[in-house]
Amino acid sequence: MTTTTAADGTKTIAEIESDLATALEALRDLDSKGTLPEELKPLLRLAPPVGGSVHVSLRHREKGRQIRRSFQASAFQPKTCGAWLVFEAPLEERDGEEKDLESTGSPMEDLLRALALAEAEPHLSFVSLKWFRDTYLPKCGFPWALDSDQPRRMLMEATARGLVITAKVANPKTPAFPVATVKLNRSHGEVDRILTQR
Repeated sequence: MTTTTAADGTKTIAEIESDLATALEALRDLDSKGTLPEELKPLLRLAPPVGGSVHVSLRHREKGRQIRRSFQASAFQPKTCGAWLVFEAPLEERDGEEKDLESTGSPMEDLLRALALAEAEPHLSFVSLKWFRDTYLPKCGFPWALDSDQPRRMLMEATARGLVITAKVANPKTPAFPVATVKLNRSHGEVDRILTQR
């Protein structure tokens, strides 16, 4: 099968994956409002846990190889492809400890401090980029993080400036489906200054 990258406004595989994740995340809300049709309620088993998130990856079924995310949606063929779902558990608060996530007035400083707290969670072996961006930051209460696009832009800037490092790690539950991760570049002078000034 010949595939081409999307250049004409057609949705890409990446956009379809995002749409599917958003749809799965909306299931519980629809059910709580009584607007989820009865015949769709079995899909609640695919909804992420409360406070968690779901990652969708469209893949070639035979080898499990991910379809290039820049390809057009037509690259996904149900006869030869499949959808992989990976769920991120919700962040559990540490017993007896409150997180100080009051905004510093600088979105970048807020982001770096929030990432430091996420990295310190004893039950996390790594910080998923998507979970941190889409779930953790908005729940920190920073006004700027409520804009769905702002955390993405901030992480891109932090990466470009060398303040954070992104990588891919094997998912413990599905090693064939690597997870994009993010961590602080603690050797960067600005990161060290921000983390030690308070």
